[in-house]
Amino acid sequence: MKISIIGSGKVGSALFGRLVAAGHDVRYGARSEREHSMPIADAAAWADVVIVATPAKAVLEVLHEIAPLMDGKVLIDAVNSVSAVVEGYATSTHAFQSLLPSAHIAKCFNTVGYETMADPTYGDERADMFMAGDSAQAKEVAHQLALDCGFAECHDVGGSNRYVALENMAIIWISLAMGQGKGRSFAWKLLKK
Repeated sequence: MKISIIGSGKVGSALFGRLVAAGHDVRYGARSEREHSMPIADAAAWADVVIVATPAKAVLEVLHEIAPLMDGKVLIDAVNSVSAVVEGYATSTHAFQSLLPSAHIAKCFNTVGYETMADPTYGDERADMFMAGDSAQAKEVAHQLALDCGFAECHDVGGSNRYVALENMAIIWISLAMGQGKGRSFAWKLLKK
């Protein structure tokens, strides 16, 4: 699968490494030159799947740049707008959905820190990932990519009405990691009896 990751920060880099290791053809879409990168618009045009992993304040700018290139493509939103909410939308995914109506969109890869995305293994266990969206096609891709990244499972929490719930999971993770001093080395796991 040809995958462009828009954003080459810690989350984008962690996903890049895992997806390359899984055998995908991956490029960064970035403003500055870096190995395996191309301009954002070129990266969106080239890819089958676009993962957006930018800071929240850059979402609308990226969206306008890639909008003409996303017809029928899968977009996975890995952004959290918990520290800087951009005016005009509840979550970054709602913005993508309203401005890219012909793209297949899901939210995923936003509920844990980049360290877990780089290595979701915790002893004998592997962390779980979560996704939401109205597009069955986008969720099928997100599910497969989460498994390819090494997560034990990628749980479907519902449609677009659950985007905010996923951002709230991120807020809980951040509150525990930084606010409560638990550090960044923990993740979510759905346990069943």
